[in-house]
Amino acid sequence: YTHGSGGAQTAITELNTHVNDRIATNANHLGALWMLDILPRYAYNGLDMNIWYELYDSTWFELIYSDSELNPTRLSVRPTYYGMLMLSQYFGDTLVQSSTSDASQQVVVWATKDTKDPGKLKLILVNMTANAAPVKIDIAGFTPQSGVYYEMTNPNPTDLSASSVVSGTTINGATVDTTAGRVQASVDALPSRALAGISGN
Repeated sequence: YTHGSGGAQTAITELNTHVNDRIATNANHLGALWMLDILPRYAYNGLDMNIWYELYDSTWFELIYSDSELNPTRLSVRPTYYGMLMLSQYFGDTLVQSSTSDASQQVVVWATKDTKDPGKLKLILVNMTANAAPVKIDIAGFTPQSGVYYEMTNPNPTDLSASSVVSGTTINGATVDTTAGRVQASVDALPSRALAGISGN
């Protein structure tokens, strides 16, 4: 119960893909794709709060890890960090109706508007397969004039080996610089790409 809310709220206080340590999907690119689908899906179904388990550790649950548990000198990020980054940077705060024609739900779309950026429609498309998926997006009630996109990719997106939790995921070919004092600047510098093929209704 949240004081002053007028009623009970629902929350998941520890969420990841698996309950055990050292499970690759807790930290790898496939886990990041799952995150990009499941968090909007929970929001769509009325979940009030979610806590991703976890921010920092060395068990593969974490978004951020260090080069040493006892005497860390540098932080690095798991592929799942980029999934969370995509949601925090490029997704709005109000879901709008969206659907996919893929009955298997391997390619899904979530759409939002943002109260801080009301002139834009923000979409997240998630492809859970190892291959590129051609898609057509039909939009109603909004007339797009132009657009940009950020693509989270990995050369081996469905890899489940131990090495898959370490590296390979980028956003438009760029990574976040985890050097102290440079993180936010490198996030701000992630390059956008112009979206082609837009035709207004």
